[in-house]
Amino acid sequence: MSTFGKATTLALLVAAAGGLASCSSQPPDRVEEVTLASGSVCTVEWTLEPRANAGRATEVAQQALAGATIKEQDLRNWEATLREEYVAEFGDPDSAKEAEFERLAPVEVVREQVREALAAHGFPDSPERLVDVRGSTDCG
Repeated sequence: MSTFGKATTLALLVAAAGGLASCSSQPPDRVEEVTLASGSVCTVEWTLEPRANAGRATEVAQQALAGATIKEQDLRNWEATLREEYVAEFGDPDSAKEAEFERLAPVEVVREQVREALAAHGFPDSPERLVDVRGSTDCG
């Protein structure tokens, strides 16, 4: 699993604390119900936000988003990554924060697969990300 920067992790955690409302005014590109290990059933949405010059990268991102899979082991790996980065910055999380890691994991599993597909097609995240993948989770 590739990791991502602390700033991104921390931004996700701040967004989660805000309730993870809809991430964009446009309709989501993918919506899926995911059952978490805790038994919670969450609706997860992903929205692609391509830059004006994204061109072919947008098509690659759309295909990757549609074909991305959410596997149990990938969820556990992302929960661990989110936890590790949180602990490094803030110390031990409380139970509410642990639940946030679980809710954010499906968003990150799919985002990672889209980033990997983009990179494999010659559109790496840096120096310039051509397509952002926004995600939100509602476990209402």
